[in-house]
Amino acid sequence: MATTQPIRDINQARELANYYLQRGAIRNHVLIVMGIHTALRISDVLSLKWEEENFCGIAGDGICAT
Repeated sequence: MATTQPIRDINQARELANYYLQRGAIRNHVLIVMGIHTALRISDVLSLKWEEENFCGIAGDGICAT
């Protein structure tokens, strides 16, 4: 069984995110960006539900999920 290693170089992570964004794979792009900014494991990111998230006050954008 093969093992995987985390991407430790931020530039490689950005390249991977941009790869998916350029191909219109928004879901994959968002998953990578969420993983980078939250330091969650992919299994944790994949298990997130929109209803569980609270975006109030992030960067002053006023988005609030209720």
